[in-house]
Amino acid sequence: DRVSFLQGMVTNDLKILQPGQGCPAAFLDAHGKVQALLSAFVADDRLFLELPPAMAEKTLHLLDKFLISEKAYFTDITDAFACFSLQGPTAARVLTDLTASPISLDPYHHEERQVAGVLVRIFRVDETGETGFHCWVPAEHGASVWARLLEAGKSVGLRPVGLAALNALRVEAGV
Repeated sequence: DRVSFLQGMVTNDLKILQPGQGCPAAFLDAHGKVQALLSAFVADDRLFLELPPAMAEKTLHLLDKFLISEKAYFTDITDAFACFSLQGPTAARVLTDLTASPISLDPYHHEERQVAGVLVRIFRVDETGETGFHCWVPAEHGASVWARLLEAGKSVGLRPVGLAALNALRVEAGV
């Protein structure tokens, strides 16, 4: 019941999405006020909601409050994953080289790929006005996958930046 439950609580149509697809949405309260901006991604057996970490606990509390007889449950998996964001015109090339297979450029597409023997979920999320991806890596493998990402990106000038720089790029890009 996860999709039908969330359908009336977000601003985008989740029912039309197939596994591997996603969309941006806003999570609304009972009065239609925006509580959180998020991305929703449909998998075969689950739905991923990617939202700012500071909003996870509040959003889970609100979801639980409205969950009455539906057969759905929600779990905060923030601490289970390291999340890396690759943004810019060479992001797809770096991931293609790293996974030895072309990365889909479909908006909000997501799939699992092997990186250095680790299963990584790659989400197409453009944050800067350029092509971008989020990579969810099991937390225990975060450091090794991070090192592989940096190594793979050396040839194209990949540079790590913090959240302050990312937010500045969002403002500059008008995203």
